[in-house]
Amino acid sequence: MTTLTIMKSFVIAVLALAAVAQASTYYYHPAKFQLAQGRIVGGNEATPHSYPYQMAIRMTDVYVILGAHRIDEVEDTQTRIISTDVIVHEDWSTTFMRNDIALIKLPQEVELNENIALVKLPSRADEHNDFTGETVTISGWGTISDSSNEMSPVLREVSAPVMSNLKCSPFYPFVIKSTHLCADGAGGKSACNVSIIPV
Repeated sequence: MTTLTIMKSFVIAVLALAAVAQASTYYYHPAKFQLAQGRIVGGNEATPHSYPYQMAIRMTDVYVILGAHRIDEVEDTQTRIISTDVIVHEDWSTTFMRNDIALIKLPQEVELNENIALVKLPSRADEHNDFTGETVTISGWGTISDSSNEMSPVLREVSAPVMSNLKCSPFYPFVIKSTHLCADGAGGKSACNVSIIPV
């Protein structure tokens, strides 16, 4: 549920309100599309509904929850939809953390409001920006430490500086490419309980 790998294009299943891709299509299959249990380590509970583009996915079918803060409760702000139409990137690699992106086509339209919104994408001017030194915010309902077995019941957030891929590469040999952003997890603040992690 935590976004662990963010491609530079920031095209992250954005509420999955986009049209279905015309190229090779991969639909949901339990063996191909499993979500890792993410983490928000050293962060804080997010202000309710401060990330209206955040969505939760539960894998019974593909159970999409929009507009949530408390994931285990039904809130008035939430919209819950089941979809079976999932398109996973044809070159997705869990080993090398590449092409970690999928589209979920919702079977019905979703009304956008102050609690459910589209994520703002960067401009084309940022296409070659590696964002080194900038602070990024990671949000999700992951566990709050490696020793925890329970997901956070509330949306959490943590901020971390982006480090250069050159500095990150030695920690992940043959993994880090120009399509990755690496966040420095110094001070125990990250999406994983290690000092340097790719996000």
